[in-house]
Amino acid sequence: MLITIAQFLQTYWIIPVFIGGLVVWLSLKFRKEYLQPAKRLTDDFKMAIAKINEVKQQPANRHKIELEQYFIATEFKHAWQMYQNTLHDKKDSVDGEDKLVFSRATASSEYFFNQSLLVDTPLNVEFFKHLPSIITGIGIIGTFIGLLVGLIQFDASGDPANVQSSLGGLLGGVTEAFIGSGVAIGAAMFITWKEKSWLRTCYANLERLTTAIDSLFDSDDVGEQYLDKILQASEQNAKQAKDLKDGLVGELKVMLQNLTDAQQK
Repeated sequence: MLITIAQFLQTYWIIPVFIGGLVVWLSLKFRKEYLQPAKRLTDDFKMAIAKINEVKQQPANRHKIELEQYFIATEFKHAWQMYQNTLHDKKDSVDGEDKLVFSRATASSEYFFNQSLLVDTPLNVEFFKHLPSIITGIGIIGTFIGLLVGLIQFDASGDPANVQSSLGGLLGGVTEAFIGSGVAIGAAMFITWKEKSWLRTCYANLERLTTAIDSLFDSDDVGEQYLDKILQASEQNAKQAKDLKDGLVGELKVMLQNLTDAQQK
């Protein structure tokens, strides 16, 4: 029974065809869910960088407004909204109305436009970086199955005629095993190359995007100014409390002295 099944598998090349089909399916999944989104994400980064370079040519009071209008319709909407909340607006009164003059950054944009939020999660990087190992493992399993199929057909009873006739089955199983393994390893190497290449491209474009945003808004030490004001107010309150205490103690001592003198008289 086992020999019949092994001969059937070997005759129709079931094992290498199955491994090849599985590898092709995983490769198509990689192309659809990783390569194509990575290309779109790269294009989005490039368009955003181009928009920022265009906004740089406009007055400073338009920078924040223009970027808000642009990012609201992109995949970077959430990151921009978080970053926008950290911008410190400088306003001046013009004809009795407060108008924006410029905005300063109190935090770096890389904290909000980060790799995890904009690249790793949308591209499902954690899965696809292990996909080549999965495909290689499938090829190794196929190798062992092919060898097992060949060994099942091999007759080592000692009869030269049987040994000679079964040797073809063994060699056929070995051939199928190595073909399936070779296809899987080749696909794994190609996927590794493309995955690392596009991941590095996305990271590089993200870095260029954050650099462009930071160059658009000058850094501001308003946070340090607020802390300095709080420190000064705390020190002033402490000094006033100390002066008040000293005054109360002095007045109390005078009152007690007067009371003592009155009692003695």
